Amino acid sequence: MSDIEKYEDVIRELEAKKARLVARDAAIASERATLGYAAHVDDDAKARAKVGKLNAEAVTLAGELESITAALRTAGERLAAARQAEAVAADKANALALREELQAFCKHGMRHRAARERSIGAW
Repeated sequence: MSDIEKYEDVIRELEAKKARLVARDAAIASERATLGYAAHVDDDAKARAKVGKLNAEAVTLAGELESITAALRTAGERLAAARQAEAVAADKANALALREELQAFCKHGMRHRAARERSIGAW
């Protein structure tokens, strides 16, 4: 597996993890909205306890989302560097191939020139 493939896989995994966290965060917000009235107006102890647990989970999720976002940024930078390294390697390989072709072309040109000079000298 190349570095490019590795970082693409990492990014896919992190994006999937982030999507799950965002979905859970939305579910928490929905649950809090449902329980909010009972917890704060009716002073329902069970609803208040559940809202407290949801709030704690939301704080944890926010931290996770922040770290996953940072990891995605780093993985993106590493993917860009891997792509750049691959492009440089390809350019180098192309340059070496062109140099070989140029050397072969020059050899043929020198042989052609020498043959031409011999034929002119024969006149």
